[in-house]
Amino acid sequence: MDLRNALRVRHIRFQQESGDAAEIRICCIMGCGDLRFRMGINLRDNIGHCFNCGWSSATAIQDVVRELHISAEVEATVEDEPSAAVQEPLVDLPDDFVLLARAGHNDPLVNQAREYLMEDRNVSSAQIVEKRIGVSLAGRYAYRVVFPMWTGFQLLGFTARDFTLRQQTKYLHNPGPKYMYNRMDDAHCDVAIISEGPLDALSIERAGVVPDCLATLGHHIMTDTQREQLRRYKHLVFWPDPDKVGIQGFIECADAMSATHKVSMIRMPAWWEKDPGDMTPAEIQDYFRPVAWSASLSMRMSAELAFR
Repeated sequence: MDLRNALRVRHIRFQQESGDAAEIRICCIMGCGDLRFRMGINLRDNIGHCFNCGWSSATAIQDVVRELHISAEVEATVEDEPSAAVQEPLVDLPDDFVLLARAGHNDPLVNQAREYLMEDRNVSSAQIVEKRIGVSLAGRYAYRVVFPMWTGFQLLGFTARDFTLRQQTKYLHNPGPKYMYNRMDDAHCDVAIISEGPLDALSIERAGVVPDCLATLGHHIMTDTQREQLRRYKHLVFWPDPDKVGIQGFIECADAMSATHKVSMIRMPAWWEKDPGDMTPAEIQDYFRPVAWSASLSMRMSAELAFR
């Protein structure tokens, strides 16, 4: 097979140069932090160059195969491409997206975004690096922190959170299918904690109660794509925001998933007002008491909401 098909098998996204079928671009795999497809590879001549870090090779295909641990036999050739009708739509980060971990400290808006995450929401510097969190300052996603969703080197989607606290819509998602935020390529355990937003998931993750802390990007019933992403887990623990809409939405999610999974719900006291994203690690550890899901619990929680 050629390198393009090997990348597809590994779900690694690439861009095809319009003028030459032998030329593709991928995000640099040599650790320079490129997210802009700056590594060019010629499939026919087997040469490559990264326009971000300067890496060059006369054995580019073999280098990529080795770095990505691709076991299939990959040749320096250009195979026929499938028709455009079967090509998967690509998701692009905002044009001015920049990683916060690599952004300088001279731009006051970038500093404001960084302070919002680290000081106001207690996101750790390690999480900013690991999750490849960035910022956009122009266009549709202007003045928003951008939370990408990846599988390997492939961008699945992203959600963007207003860091100025002045925009009418807090979150904007990319067009297309909605995926779970913070889903790991390899599940750490059989249990996943599911909350509403990225900041909720990262807060629960910092508390260390369960390694896999995911977010649905909303309180409504999950999409088919998200259900498929949860298929490998055995036990799903839903942690809703403490508002009526959020709890009712997660009740519906729990009911829907209980046919295929063991399901539990975190039940906070009626007087509790903090979202998981606003709780301290100690508070999350104290209140992490999953209640086994059942039809009777669903009915009881729905009845309780009627009196809120």
